[in-house]
Amino acid sequence: MLRVVQRKGATSVLTDCYADDCHIPRPRFIAWAMCRRVTHGSILILHMPEVGFREWGLESIRLVLDDLKERGLRAVTLSELAAAAASASKEAACSRNERREAQL
Repeated sequence: MLRVVQRKGATSVLTDCYADDCHIPRPRFIAWAMCRRVTHGSILILHMPEVGFREWGLESIRLVLDDLKERGLRAVTLSELAAAAASASKEAACSRNERREAQL
């Protein structure tokens, strides 16, 4: 599967916040289930609502985004999240190197 994903130029990721939102037409429950797990760097999955199909999803998305905003978090693309993670990793490596040099 990974080879197919790479051939298509896509990236495979795992999620840590999912609430079976396409089967449960209860926006407040969906938002509660998602937001109780969310932390900095979380990957959420919410299905796109359509007219006449999963329309409750629009309210779910609004509630989740409102909660994130209240907590000082925001939605970003996977590309932005990956870039932030790479930057944090480089900063941590530099910090470790500086501590080692100081000990010498």
